[in-house]
Amino acid sequence: MASFNSFGDPEQQNFNNKEYCLCINPNCQNPQRSKDESRCQSCGASLLLNEKYRIIDVLKESKNKECQLYNAVDISNKNQLKVIKVLYSYNSEALTRFNKGADFLINHRLPGLPKVQKGGYFHIDFPKNLTPAYGLVMEKIDGKNLQEWLSNKTNLPLTQQKAIQWLEQLVTIISRLHQQQFYHQDIKPSNIMLRNQPEELILIDLDSVTTISQASTATDLTIIGSGYQAPEQEAGNAVPQSDFYALGRTFVHLLTGTHPHKFSRDDVGILHWRNSARHISKNFADLIDRLMELDYQKRPQNTAEILQILEEIKQDLERQKHIKQWLSFKKVVGVIVILSVAVLGYIAIKSPYRPPTPGNQPSPATTTTSNPKCKIRKETGTTDDSALAWDARQILQDYKVVNSQDLEFQQIQDLKVTQFNCDLNIYIRLVNNNVISSSLKNKITEILKKNFDYVGTIRVIQAQ
Repeated sequence: MASFNSFGDPEQQNFNNKEYCLCINPNCQNPQRSKDESRCQSCGASLLLNEKYRIIDVLKESKNKECQLYNAVDISNKNQLKVIKVLYSYNSEALTRFNKGADFLINHRLPGLPKVQKGGYFHIDFPKNLTPAYGLVMEKIDGKNLQEWLSNKTNLPLTQQKAIQWLEQLVTIISRLHQQQFYHQDIKPSNIMLRNQPEELILIDLDSVTTISQASTATDLTIIGSGYQAPEQEAGNAVPQSDFYALGRTFVHLLTGTHPHKFSRDDVGILHWRNSARHISKNFADLIDRLMELDYQKRPQNTAEILQILEEIKQDLERQKHIKQWLSFKKVVGVIVILSVAVLGYIAIKSPYRPPTPGNQPSPATTTTSNPKCKIRKETGTTDDSALAWDARQILQDYKVVNSQDLEFQQIQDLKVTQFNCDLNIYIRLVNNNVISSSLKNKITEILKKNFDYVGTIRVIQAQ
């Protein structure tokens, strides 16, 4: 429901310079008033809510104007900016929800949620207007909600690194809620604020917050229709894991720029969104899908489990980063070696030929697969009779990790390499004992020849 615009110090100055304020009596015929007035000269309503908050303008209004958000200043505290949420309604259900959100924010000052001071909730009386009104004063958050963030196409796609950071932040906030035996029930981009300084996420709109013990009786408070709710929540049986489902759907939207409702499902209900987020790893995509399992018992059962999976994903990405850096380094070294050989060859060609002197004739060249390099480890420089075999196995393992999209290579289940002089035997067992294709054999041979120009015969053998 709530949405906040972006304000910083310039906006504070702008408010201070305004010559008018706003009367929020729904029946007022001339609501724009001078900020010097303490009572509206048009309708007689007080222009100082709770004797200290002056309304500046409308920040957000609901379609039926039942609930409004206003920008305001606290004249008792150097005109500090505030947001005041006002409910105009006889509706008992709307008032119950409004009071739940207000009560939670006042009594649970948790990091990652909007701050509300004690005494920030009050009743508002208007002259000659019997419609009850209630106000809730909240901190002014300098930033935008993620729905507004999504509308700026230059932000897309959300990078994997940023997505992991944001997901960690939100899971931590949800963890604090769950530890207090509450869950949110209405997580979606428009209910997540991105604060500018410091950059952090704030979970807003606590009107739907419900105690875990009330799960079976909260059907009248469940928010339906946004496209982020879990199926059990839409059926009126929300559980703590319902928040995880909404979180997964939210991140599908953030990672793809497309509302999750627009993706199709397969026969077992899996959302087809991954092709629109090819920039993220398989492990991270797997976590998002787990959050969106139709059966809540198949989702992570608590926030600690999600945070543990995220930590494992970060460690795996860090390993892949180091592997790519090492492979890039080896490529650079290889180029330097090739250039050096080319230069030496050029010098040799340009040098005048001097025939060998009698008695020092070179012996005839012989073909051999023996080379001292084959017994020296590339990384450490240490001598080992199986040095080439060790290095070859490492190269093939690194290739499999880095090239996760190479489905043929991912079929390799077991890998063993033996060495005789500079000749290599590559023993491979594939998943389900599938037969090694000629294309895979050629690929392995090319990888090894590219990295070891001194390698001899390479034989790729089906392991039994």
